[in-house]
Amino acid sequence: MLAMPIDLDTLSLEERRARLRKREAQLQSRKEYEQELSDDLHVERYRQFWTRTKK
Repeated sequence: MLAMPIDLDTLSLEERRARLRKREAQLQSRKEYEQELSDDLHVERYRQFWTRTKK
């Protein structure tokens, strides 16, 4: 089923605030996830793939 976007102008003030709080909570969890990612690439392990071989 296709859900159409809701017109925020037709919502009451309480409903708008509730939607805003829900959206902020989703964005917060996404930011926390992005901060957890770390770079653990070991360059020496893959050095062979970008050095040229002699023909």
